[in-house]
Amino acid sequence: MRRDLDDEVWLTDRELRELCGGISAMALWRWRHSPRVAFPMPDTVIGGRNYTAMGKFRAWRAQRTAAAKDEHQPGPQALGMNT
Repeated sequence: MRRDLDDEVWLTDRELRELCGGISAMALWRWRHSPRVAFPMPDTVIGGRNYTAMGKFRAWRAQRTAAAKDEHQPGPQALGMNT
């Protein structure tokens, strides 16, 4: 799959699963229904197939990456600082 797609391009669930490391269809469903993961819901359904905009996926991935970095940053107490 090409990674240089425009934000407006719609991706199928299969393409999204590939971009997420080859997760299963069930894992994608769970991510979409988990408030903790908050994976974007499809933008449209055509012929029973889900389609999600690439830009929506990129925004979710950026938010998750930033949150993961924040989780791994030592807090003020870990650095011996009083707040």
